[in-house]
Amino acid sequence: MTLLSTISLLGVFIVMQILQHGFISVAAYLSDFNGEIMWNALRTIISSESWSYKQVILLYLSPFVSFLFLFILLNFLPKAKLKENNWVSLLYSWAYLLLLLKVFLIPVFEIINHKGIYHALNWMYFNKFEKLLFGIIVVLVFMFRIFRTASLFSKCLILPSNKFLKKKQIITQLPFLWFVPFTILVLFVFLLSEGNFVFPFNYFLFSLLFSLLINTWLISRYDVIVK
Repeated sequence: MTLLSTISLLGVFIVMQILQHGFISVAAYLSDFNGEIMWNALRTIISSESWSYKQVILLYLSPFVSFLFLFILLNFLPKAKLKENNWVSLLYSWAYLLLLLKVFLIPVFEIINHKGIYHALNWMYFNKFEKLLFGIIVVLVFMFRIFRTASLFSKCLILPSNKFLKKKQIITQLPFLWFVPFTILVLFVFLLSEGNFVFPFNYFLFSLLFSLLINTWLISRYDVIVK
């Protein structure tokens, strides 16, 4: 369980980083961007002496829209396939959780820190109230959807033959299902960032831990889990 969950989490995280770079590259091409884009394993740093409306919107809004589309698409995948293979179920569950954070929580931190999507909203003439309203909406969606995490990961638990679980039977599996893979992800990011948890990964990792902790409370209350 630990090995499969860790590989799934790292795999989803790495693919999301590649997609982030890809979305920005396509946006730079479509907007005729002539500035500088610096890549590293974690961050994409964009700089230019002059900006056009098209460049700002495409470069800073298209990643959000693209990941939002992927999150919606993920929710339409046939759920029956998840019951057939634990690895597929783990990949789906981690992808759901990481995309949920990426789309509905990280934009709030970007607005607060004047980064990322904040620039696109500025150029779209969003005032402070409209930015606040946008932040409230995405957080509400996050809070509404975050509790589905426990339901998704419950399909990855090792079940007794009678399928009735005691609280201890669930809690003792969660370190192997969630917290060991999370710790390895933290170490992975720590190494790639050379010991400095750069924005937005400081917020991302904290938010991921928060999400796992509140779902620990929820999943420990399950009495019956049906795969």
